[in-house]
Amino acid sequence: MQRLKGLRRGLVLPAAVVLLVPAVSSIGTSMNAQAATKAISFKQAKSILKRGGYGYELQLPHLKSESAKRTVITTLPGARSKDTFTLVRHGKYVKISALFGTLDGGHFTKYNNTGLPTHKTVLAKAPAWHTGTPKVLRHKWVNKMYGWHFYRNHVVVWDRTVGWVATSHPWINVKYQKLGKNKYKTHAYCPHDDRHYTTTWKLSSNHRSIKVNGGTYYRSN
Repeated sequence: MQRLKGLRRGLVLPAAVVLLVPAVSSIGTSMNAQAATKAISFKQAKSILKRGGYGYELQLPHLKSESAKRTVITTLPGARSKDTFTLVRHGKYVKISALFGTLDGGHFTKYNNTGLPTHKTVLAKAPAWHTGTPKVLRHKWVNKMYGWHFYRNHVVVWDRTVGWVATSHPWINVKYQKLGKNKYKTHAYCPHDDRHYTTTWKLSSNHRSIKVNGGTYYRSN
């Protein structure tokens, strides 16, 4: 009898342990589901809109509604202007729908003279900053007028019509974000100008040219 009781205990304990595993798994799944459907807060929405290029429109923002499905913000960027932004989460991205208009005449009229897109998709979370320059940009990029030379921890810009020695100025304390495929943002300090510069660089698909500030520069090394 003693041996039989011992055997019964030995059979019961593993079964109890096995039953605990699905319970823990279901809790983790539930937590992940909650995170995926968590509402975009007013603070997060304003940050996302700034990164989407709508920063100037964020004057006198007001939270109209907030739910797990969407967050809606209204703004008053001008004397009679009114904008409405709807933000919907899609995984790690947020889809922005913008409605621009005016309150002239005592009622809302849709219009868009801002030059901004009415629809845009951005990352829900801001990309991480990294120290130094992106490895893929560490070359010399030139056009007829200007040049950029990316080193590991600094960038040199110069006026090609005058000469490297006469006009070259280093940007130091460089850090960067990867915004997407072949697209980077850098932040740096120029001691010569005593200014900080934030610049967005868009590489061509073959990595032979970059676009910055409306100009195109070609790789020379």
